[in-house]
Amino acid sequence: MLFQFPIYSVVYTVAAVLALISAGTVLWRRASPGSLPFAMSLISLAIWSFASIFESGALTIAGRHVSSVGQYIGIASLSPFWLYFCAEYSGQNKVFERPYRWLIWVIPLATLILAFTNNSHGLIWREIIIPENAAIPIAVYRHGPFFYVFTLYIYSLIFIGTFWLIRKLTTFSREKRGQVAILIASVAIGLIANIIYLSGLSPVDGFDLTPVSFVFISLVLTWFIYRKQLFDLVPIARGILMDNMTDGVLVLDDDGRVVDFNQAVIDITRYDGRSPVGLSIWEMYKDFLPQISHLRDQTDIQVELELPTDPPLYLDVKIDSIGEKKDQGQVITVRDVTSRKLIEIGERDQRLFSEALTEVTSLLNSSLNLDEVLDRILENVNLVVPHNAANIALVDKEGKLRFRRVKGYDKYGTKDIILTIVTRLEDVPNLKHMAETGSPSINPDTWADPDWQKDMPGAGWIRSYVGAPIINKGVLLGFINVDAETPNFFKADQMYRLQAFANQAAVAIRNAQLYEEMQHLAITDSLTGLYNRRYFFEFTEKEISQSKRYMRDLSLIMMDIDHFKRVNDRFGHQIGDQVLKNVADICLSMLRKADIMCRFGGEEFMLLLPETGKEEAESAAERMCRAVADAVIQADSGEVKITLSIGVAELDKEQDTLDSLIFAADNALYRAKAAGRDCVRVFN
Repeated sequence: MLFQFPIYSVVYTVAAVLALISAGTVLWRRASPGSLPFAMSLISLAIWSFASIFESGALTIAGRHVSSVGQYIGIASLSPFWLYFCAEYSGQNKVFERPYRWLIWVIPLATLILAFTNNSHGLIWREIIIPENAAIPIAVYRHGPFFYVFTLYIYSLIFIGTFWLIRKLTTFSREKRGQVAILIASVAIGLIANIIYLSGLSPVDGFDLTPVSFVFISLVLTWFIYRKQLFDLVPIARGILMDNMTDGVLVLDDDGRVVDFNQAVIDITRYDGRSPVGLSIWEMYKDFLPQISHLRDQTDIQVELELPTDPPLYLDVKIDSIGEKKDQGQVITVRDVTSRKLIEIGERDQRLFSEALTEVTSLLNSSLNLDEVLDRILENVNLVVPHNAANIALVDKEGKLRFRRVKGYDKYGTKDIILTIVTRLEDVPNLKHMAETGSPSINPDTWADPDWQKDMPGAGWIRSYVGAPIINKGVLLGFINVDAETPNFFKADQMYRLQAFANQAAVAIRNAQLYEEMQHLAITDSLTGLYNRRYFFEFTEKEISQSKRYMRDLSLIMMDIDHFKRVNDRFGHQIGDQVLKNVADICLSMLRKADIMCRFGGEEFMLLLPETGKEEAESAAERMCRAVADAVIQADSGEVKITLSIGVAELDKEQDTLDSLIFAADNALYRAKAAGRDCVRVFN
């Protein structure tokens, strides 16, 4: 007979069964942060206890060795799972973000391998002795050097995890503090039993008290799981509340950490991080703290939130407390009301826009094209202030002044001269004065005024002047300037009439500018200033049609920034954004006016080269590839250098549609990546 089980092996059996029952219960509930690794810890404990049954009853050295290897499966896995549990339960999840979460298994796996092969090296057990004629045949293990390395390692993992729990105790509720205290006490019992064994203080030489302590630990944990609802933090039936709801749902424990959620809340809030279980609601949505911080410590309320996404996201958020005393957590219900809100905002903006337009003459507001509005203003300013010539100068965001529209200067041969003038506001004294005071200005005789800028190109014939600033909601847009060839041509009352006209014109000009900006934004990427996909596709479809009709060459380039995620991870998203801008600027500087470039998505770009064959396109792509590779961005943590992978495709009989051309360029891009990146490949 190979086994003769002693009476105390019953203790191991009880410990194993209770541990498995507790693990199964925790796995079935799976409601609290850390429940999965905790269940796996219990399974490891059960494996250790189960193997101890056979180790205690084995009659041969070989049997003891095989059983001890089985014990080590539980021993080696127990402490890593305990550390995972402590990390999730105490909110230290970031410590184990991939790939680092697997590194803690190196030494346990190495120990298992050494245990299996111990007979050839003795690094775990130098000797296993079964005393002869002993009343209780307990094996004595003489441990090898690696055993102590392994023991120190697993003790370190247990102490680190326990430290995380202790440090977090003050932030837990009273009930949860009691639960954590029981867990820590259970760990302490096991550690004390193990230390007694390792220090040789066992009542019987070689007798390991650690598996014996498991029966007490399993009894305590089983009682707490069933009677004290340990890991039972979601009291609402999940199937009813969660799975079949179109609204998003988050269930929080009393510490504000996510214990359950449905897929709808992920989709609605556009959350793209790791699993939110165990995260605080504030960590989960840290990018929106300015918008949600006012909800801290709020409950039983319903609010609407606007999140600054692109496009904006509008949410109806309802927060309900759990439990009669409102201290058992919260259920947050989220509904996407963006469509309704955009309709409301559109209606509101349209109403305000209409009200603003009523303040301007119908003639001025007959168009939202800025050049047309400016022309209409100049056509009608003569009804307000008769003159020989007039112009409108606009101030851009950099403070530069440009004469955007002129009327009447053909007679004096100065129209083209004035339209080429670009100057700074402070260099024109009369305009600077109007900008500072916000008031109109009149100059009866320019030749008699020492401050008049007589050397300004095209202004030599002007003898009288009146001007008014164009101001909208406190912002200087530009000026209406009215000139005459005769001194004392204008009267003071005309100056104020011009200002009243400029005030009306300001609304029309600003509306036209906004419309122009919206049109620009609708076809461009806000970060890089490149065209967006929608405009690029529309433009390319037309170019393909023209190229096929007139038998012209046309090439498409698709490029991707190599390992862009590494840039964001190492240097941050601000540097990542700068990299995207730099790539766009470098490529644009090397393109012709006829070429067009768009941001295709993320770190991908697409370029259309009309009247360009694949050889020329390949050369252009090579130049851009090298220019980007040579560029350097300085960041706080070092220099940023990036490379491009580029695919080139040419319009031909096989690739004669936009979709097929994109497919071909994408295929070539894939080949460039497969070839090691930082290179150009042409589709054949």
